Amino acid sequence: MHRLYAAAKLVVFPSFYEGFGLPVVTALAYGRTLCARESPVLTEVAAQCRPRGRVIPYRHRDELIDIVGRLLHGRSTRELPVGAALNGHAPRSWAQMGVELERFLQSLIQSASAEAWRLRDDLVSQAMAYRTVHR
Repeated sequence: MHRLYAAAKLVVFPSFYEGFGLPVVTALAYGRTLCARESPVLTEVAAQCRPRGRVIPYRHRDELIDIVGRLLHGRSTRELPVGAALNGHAPRSWAQMGVELERFLQSLIQSASAEAWRLRDDLVSQAMAYRTVHR
């Protein structure tokens, strides 16, 4: 897979549903041109990535066809700014992201009372029981 990304002239990522954005960050890590469905998440990921590659957003399938044609013929098209949120700093490392995630989870745990967790567990148990009975 990585050889495909490394040698690609263009990576097209048409999905709304891929949860981690790995095709997006992989294409950018290889400095490729990425054409992906426009979304707030795509804009955020592009802004947080090291400024390599290009992100070309599209809204509809018909627009994707036009954009791919424009790119293959060397014509210009709208791009999202890659690395715009970094302000000249390096992107966060995996270790930094792990620390931030741990802090976030700790804040959730500390803010939730034991009663809230019991209520949540009761609701999940009821939902699972209902699902089992009504299959």
